[in-house]
Amino acid sequence: MNKSESITAISKALIEFQGMMVKVTKDAVNPHFKNRYASLQQIIDVIQQPLNQCGLTIVQLPTGDHELETILLHTSGEFIAETY
Repeated sequence: MNKSESITAISKALIEFQGMMVKVTKDAVNPHFKNRYASLQQIIDVIQQPLNQCGLTIVQLPTGDHELETILLHTSGEFIAETY
């Protein structure tokens, strides 16, 4: 994990964000297993406004062959990042 030197402001924003979250609706069906799941679009739709209200955003960037870096940014400039 990579992070900014300080994560004080982003930590406070994440606590606020978690308090604002509502249950994500399972809006899709896996045709193979016949089970329901929350689609990526549904998850994004539910979290976008609370993230923005808390001064947070998520950015994903390709960083190499078969790698993706996900960065959680805060308006303070603080960040938490991980590459998979």
